[in-house]
Amino acid sequence: MSTSLLTDPQQSQSQTKTDRAYAWFLENRDEILQIIETDELLRTLQNLELEHHLPPTTAQRFKALYDEASGVSEQEEERYAATWDAYHEALDSDQNLATIARAYGESQGMPLYERLDATGTFIF
Repeated sequence: MSTSLLTDPQQSQSQTKTDRAYAWFLENRDEILQIIETDELLRTLQNLELEHHLPPTTAQRFKALYDEASGVSEQEEERYAATWDAYHEALDSDQNLATIARAYGESQGMPLYERLDATGTFIF
């Protein structure tokens, strides 16, 4: 038999937070599932993660890095450059991220014109 270390008011407060979180999830369930189901990039990356025997969460980490970098407008030149520099530095310092980035690029076969940004910089 387990004994809880929380006092009754603490248990009630904890239960209330859990109930609110669960209620929020239920209210937003359809939208959350739609986002998960339609995230083709993440699904593709997760398949590559498995195919290349990369550690779990490599796909999620790569997607988070890419989303952060690609979410900065090119008009914010300094921030844009710093964000992409950080992205490439992460790829240079983590072999797993570099592997998944390379595998993704090879699997997509993006036409050359889509690999150039507005400044004429080649996108890896």
